[in-house]
Amino acid sequence: MIVSQTISEAVLKDIAENRENYSEIITINKNETSEVMSLASNMEKINSIKSRLALIVGEKICDLKTKDACIPIGTLSGIEFLNCKGPSVPLKISVSGNVQTDLKSDFLGSGINQTLHRVYLIVHAKVSVLMPGCSTSFESDNKVLIAETVIVGRVPNLYGGTVANNVVGAEKSEQ
Repeated sequence: MIVSQTISEAVLKDIAENRENYSEIITINKNETSEVMSLASNMEKINSIKSRLALIVGEKICDLKTKDACIPIGTLSGIEFLNCKGPSVPLKISVSGNVQTDLKSDFLGSGINQTLHRVYLIVHAKVSVLMPGCSTSFESDNKVLIAETVIVGRVPNLYGGTVANNVVGAEKSEQ
């Protein structure tokens, strides 16, 4: 919980301070009639974001090297129904790990000839936690939306669907 919270706080703080715009990350290329033809990624900007956040999150995890924590004795017992019960026992925990970042994007239908494009930052951390008497390792994935836009295409004059395998508005062929 401490590690996940640390990662989330570091990412949110950096995103609030740097405020990357969609247009800095993705360029929408249009033709002479302003129809969207393609999207181009600004790889320099994307790699800068990924590297910067990997370093920041890595530093924040390093800052957790030794942390004081109080864990209820019921939780330490390992008996599930005693979790979070009883007096707390102070412990020192040591944390170490590594961080990888990646950017992913999704395209979602958002209406007739409209597409919602979202860009996410994925922070993947492999963390080891050492406590007196035990140790554990886990992986944490945090997905943060960093940019989105709706791409609007040309709306057709006629919109047809299918009904019982026949195109609406098409005449039946004679057999």
